[in-house]
Amino acid sequence: MKIFYRLLIFFLVILAGKSWAQVYGCTDPQANNYNPSATVNNGSCTYNSTSISPVSSYTLSSTLAETSGLIRWDNLIWTHNDSDDTNLYGLDSLNGNILQTQALTGTQNTDWEEISQDEDYLYIGDFGNNSNGNRTDLKILRISKSSFVSGTPVTDTISFSYADQVNFNPTGGNNTDFDCEAFMVTWDSIFLFTKQWVSRQTKLYALPKTPGTYTAQPRGTLNVQGLITGATSKQDENIVVLSGYSNTLQPFIYLLYDYTGNAFFNGNKRKIQLSQSFHQVEGIATNDGLKYYISNEAFSQFPFNVQQKLQVLNLSSYLSGYINSNNLPSARTLSLGVFLESLYNGTGMNKSQNETGDQYAGTVADEVSVELHHATSPYALAASFTQVPLNTGGSLNVTVPVAFNGNYFIVVKHRNSVETWSAEPVSFSIPVVSYDFRNAASSAYGGNLKQTGNVFAIFSGDVNQDGSVDTADMTPVDNDAGNYALGYLPTDANGDGTVDTSDMTIVDNNAAGYVVAQHP
Repeated sequence: MKIFYRLLIFFLVILAGKSWAQVYGCTDPQANNYNPSATVNNGSCTYNSTSISPVSSYTLSSTLAETSGLIRWDNLIWTHNDSDDTNLYGLDSLNGNILQTQALTGTQNTDWEEISQDEDYLYIGDFGNNSNGNRTDLKILRISKSSFVSGTPVTDTISFSYADQVNFNPTGGNNTDFDCEAFMVTWDSIFLFTKQWVSRQTKLYALPKTPGTYTAQPRGTLNVQGLITGATSKQDENIVVLSGYSNTLQPFIYLLYDYTGNAFFNGNKRKIQLSQSFHQVEGIATNDGLKYYISNEAFSQFPFNVQQKLQVLNLSSYLSGYINSNNLPSARTLSLGVFLESLYNGTGMNKSQNETGDQYAGTVADEVSVELHHATSPYALAASFTQVPLNTGGSLNVTVPVAFNGNYFIVVKHRNSVETWSAEPVSFSIPVVSYDFRNAASSAYGGNLKQTGNVFAIFSGDVNQDGSVDTADMTPVDNDAGNYALGYLPTDANGDGTVDTSDMTIVDNNAAGYVVAQHP
């Protein structure tokens, strides 16, 4: 009995220690309520009111009187006008002069309000909706960077509507909460920050970033007490900066930083006023997270006459401490344990064969694809890694960009195996993420693994990759077996380089067991 109580006390101490190890509170030393003991930022930081002035200011060409979005790319500042004009303009960052003009032939500028980018594409938001709040043709144009550089831009379209907009009656000018002038593109999604003329807030919506027609899903609301007009981000540092102005054209920026995943509103939130009045700030861009470029369109209303400008802000005093102390790894490692039924030999996996011998050198048994899917419906694809070497011992490693720091389902795909999902979303908040499908059926969603001795393997036999093992898989195997097919083929279910009855047996057994892919 004494031993029991000692063990009980020991475990209580351990649990208590774990609860004490994490202290929630404000972790920003610049905040009014900074808690030096806090280890987890709970988004509670508050700040004194402050304002800054640009360190540089350049008057832009009258061609850009209605300049809207901004990005920093290819050593230039790129911008566009917000109606009719279908050109993109590359500006000298040192003086704002136009150095390059590129027409987007075949496009139409209904109301271009923002430009963003990822590694491969430029994105232009044709989603201005302030006239009557009832546009049904909201879209984002996507242009491949390689085609843009070659001088012949290739454009496709991402169309969308708002999930919570049900009334499309005309609202009259500047009287809707379904206007938008700001968005950004992350590794896996597009995020819209709306310009709410009525509520003076911004609502965050998420979209896939591939061409198609979608419903933008709301993700949260932030009371910015103003109108949001631009967005830029430093994804590897978890920083988003929004631009905007009040109903009296008092410009401001809004800093969002030290958040987790895509929960941009759950970290630090700091509003900073800009010193110039009656500047209708429309775009914002950064390259290093400290130096920011902002643009404003021309504004003329007696007695005010403000020209279109490109201006530079230095936010080092606000963000350099955070960036310097931010110990995010340059990348994460996903370490997986996976056995394939078709290759498992009782102790490990055989090497896949072709008509002459091993398909892969060294200890590589075969290649798989690994995907990360969002943790909430519709469980959209977040990232995909193809041609990942799987060792004979059933291990593989994937380098995951640091921006993927939320919770994701892990999905493994193989050329003739059943797509298999992790049982639950997995946290990617640590430098090395480990997950093993080999030790228990419960590690896969729906327990969808085959027990082989004391280990578990991914079901084989889905030759046509339609998510189920059935007669549609048997037919091509039967045909190739009849033709004495050799090689590294999807119909070679057991990977021995020959399509024959041994492959038909695997497919037949799993078809009889009604094996299908299982996922949320």
